[in-house]
Amino acid sequence: MIRSIVNIGEVLDLYLGIDITIDVEGTRRIAYCLLKKENERLIIKYCKGDLDVNDTDEQVSFLIKKGIPIHVNINGRPVLTKTVSSSEQPVGDVNRYFPGLRKEDFVIQLYENKKNTSVTIIRKDDVLSNFLPGIRVHTVSFGVLIVETLIPVLNANAITINNQRIVFADGVIDHIEKGETKYGDILNIGGDYIPPECLLAYAGAISLFLQRMHITIDGLPDSLLLEAKLFQVKRELFSIGRYVLLSLLIFLVINSVVFFWLQRKVTVAEEDLLLLEGRSKRKRINSIRNSTMSAAYDKIGWELNRIPLFYADQLASHVPVEIQLNILELGTINENAFKQNKKASFNPFELRVHGVTADPVVLSDWIVEVEKVDWVKGVTDQRYQYDQRLKSGVFEFKILVK
Repeated sequence: MIRSIVNIGEVLDLYLGIDITIDVEGTRRIAYCLLKKENERLIIKYCKGDLDVNDTDEQVSFLIKKGIPIHVNINGRPVLTKTVSSSEQPVGDVNRYFPGLRKEDFVIQLYENKKNTSVTIIRKDDVLSNFLPGIRVHTVSFGVLIVETLIPVLNANAITINNQRIVFADGVIDHIEKGETKYGDILNIGGDYIPPECLLAYAGAISLFLQRMHITIDGLPDSLLLEAKLFQVKRELFSIGRYVLLSLLIFLVINSVVFFWLQRKVTVAEEDLLLLEGRSKRKRINSIRNSTMSAAYDKIGWELNRIPLFYADQLASHVPVEIQLNILELGTINENAFKQNKKASFNPFELRVHGVTADPVVLSDWIVEVEKVDWVKGVTDQRYQYDQRLKSGVFEFKILVK
């Protein structure tokens, strides 16, 4: 349920109209029209008509699964329409227009205007049997009366759809008569050219966008009404969630601005304090650091702190590219003294080297070069072992300083 509410944001600006036409032989033909709202304009993204009912486009199938708003219109053989002069009786009084019919077996559609009333009926069984599998409908209509949605933008006095000629007068549907052809000409509606076989699907999509129809329907199966109610609930929950998230975002932005402003104030105050204490504090820190370093070097046995840097630089200048140094221990700890007295003692005349290389010959040649360095007395404790995991050899040796 939560995922469907989140996903509804992807389809709120999409409107799909589907028209299912059943001919006298019972063959179903289908038309799709997909509209998208972009910058306060409706753009036709997809429009195809007179297709076999099984030729569902992959894009349309994907959008249907996403829960896109869908209007379905059914017209053709199962649909009967009758036009009468008034609408004084309620829509449910089907016997007034079609005597002898059982009201509970039919869906009744009523279109009223200032001139007349058109009543359309279709059996409930025909409604359910002609719906496509997997389609969750939001609004429905029957026959050709859904075109009333397009009257304000139609530049025509009459149009022909499925052998029915719909005549307009004074901004309403005046009457419907038998057409001489199955479909009329392509219509130009607001710069969009609509094939006549797609007109009912286009009108259904427009009615979804406008959220209005001058059509009322009674007796629709509850299973068809459920999706429309569920979609409305999802739309409202999505809108509420969007406003809550927007409010939370605004709050977080304000909170961040205040936080960084206060942080800057604190930083400036700290900088001012450091300016007052800076000289004495830096002097004290440097004094402690120098004392610590001097004590450490005295403990190791080096008179100058540049001595270990000299050793490290000298060794690094001789390292071949095939060798990787991992550890250079300058002044090794006297392990025997540490075990006996529990006190660290360092040998300033001994260096320990750790590293890896895949070529033991290069390592051997490098050790020979190291032994030739002026300040090197000799090299001892040489170890080399191949590491299967590293695919290389791990080595270690000690350098004795003169």
